[in-house]
Amino acid sequence: MTSIKQLCTAALLAFGFVGQARAEAISPTQVHVIDGDTIRLFNMKPDVRLVGFNAPETRRAKCDHERQLGDHATRRVRDLVHSEVLEFEYVDCACPPGTEETPACNYGRSCGILKAGGKELG
Repeated sequence: MTSIKQLCTAALLAFGFVGQARAEAISPTQVHVIDGDTIRLFNMKPDVRLVGFNAPETRRAKCDHERQLGDHATRRVRDLVHSEVLEFEYVDCACPPGTEETPACNYGRSCGILKAGGKELG
C-alpha cells in the first residue's frame, strides 16, 4: 500500500521539486499553511509537521493569549510562503518506529523542513 507521503514525494519528483536527501524548490501554490508549524502539500493529507520549532497552538490553545500568538505565527508563515523562494524536504520523524503518520506521532503528520529565502522557517 502506498502512503500519502510516498505519493507526495513522487509528485515532488515528477515536477522536479525533490532530489536526493536535500531540500528542493517548491511553488508557493503547492503549500497550504495550516498553522504556525504545519503545512499541507499538493492539497493532500497527511499534513506536514515542520521540524526544528514549535509554534503556539491555535485550535488547541490553552488560553486566548496563546491563540493570538498562534494566529500571529500562522500569518508569519503564510507571509514567508508567499514572499520568498521556497524549498522543501521530508525528514525522518523522531517518533517511535511504526507510529509514523498515526495519531500517536505528531497527530498523524509527516515531518519536513520548509525553507524560505534559503532559511529554515524555524
